Amino acid sequence: MLPWSHRHRRRLLPFNPSSPPLPPPPPPLLLSRLHCRERLLVNPVYWTNRQLELLQCSFNDPSPAPPTTQSNFTGERNGRWFIGRMFRIWKLGCRRGQILNIVSYSDCPLDNWENLRFFFNGRFRGHLKCNALFLRGDTSAPLIAAYVDRQQLELLRDEALRPRLRRKQGRSIAFALFKIRLKSITPTEPLHDPYIAALLIAVAQRQHLVALEQQGYESERNCILTFSPQVLVSSKDKECMHLYTADISSSFLEMLIRPDVPPPAPTSISIQITVVPYKPYNTLRDRLFALLLPPQSQDVDRKRKIGDEGTQHLPNKHEAEELITCP
Repeated sequence: MLPWSHRHRRRLLPFNPSSPPLPPPPPPLLLSRLHCRERLLVNPVYWTNRQLELLQCSFNDPSPAPPTTQSNFTGERNGRWFIGRMFRIWKLGCRRGQILNIVSYSDCPLDNWENLRFFFNGRFRGHLKCNALFLRGDTSAPLIAAYVDRQQLELLRDEALRPRLRRKQGRSIAFALFKIRLKSITPTEPLHDPYIAALLIAVAQRQHLVALEQQGYESERNCILTFSPQVLVSSKDKECMHLYTADISSSFLEMLIRPDVPPPAPTSISIQITVVPYKPYNTLRDRLFALLLPPQSQDVDRKRKIGDEGTQHLPNKHEAEELITCP
């Protein structure tokens, strides 16, 4: 043991700029063992700010969407029929169905499927409830985005925790505990919902998988790539939706595949939030696609518009197979 004066002197030594850099953060599995009293490795429906902190995910303040001059969806193709129906029946099921019609109806460049897979430690850990958006006619292409409604997330948390008791005995205590637990996993700031961060990661995982399959596993893992997942979120708010975007590196995704191995460099995710107003309704479809689609896909859709102009019509009762109706 050094004398007190020596120990004190060591703490006052000036910083040496040539000293080695700080070590990378510990891997997730090690963190879960260090904090063994906390439930850290849980389904994303139970995520809180604690998981965001450990994964170094943060949300930025909302910003307005940039102006667009895109006009590929005009006249009957602008989706106003769906918007009108959505505002007439402003309920969760109808809102989700009509927004999906706006972005993935048969005359749109996007299509959708239900739910996304979430992987951790090299294994499938469950489905995340959402609608995945991809380029129409090309399921092998990288995923574009996910769509979810904020009220849907509230119901997911409620369903995950709600007690299912057949007997009346102990019901009041069970529901009192249910309310406490539900409050503990409900974000205090709805715009900063941890489940949305998990959806961004799941979209990036899918994009990463496609890149590995298309260009070879070994060649891709030898270089660091950046993926740009997006999540479109609606809510009870009749004024606007929000589009969440982030740049997620392949080293972050590899850390989730092998959580017992420290990442080669510090990894973090900064999540951007873009406000997308519903009004003006006539341009909503164009404004959404200007944000969602990569530039090359917008060029393809512009050519498609020229070929389809004058042939589009409003949905009718004979098109029920394509139309997502209100439940």
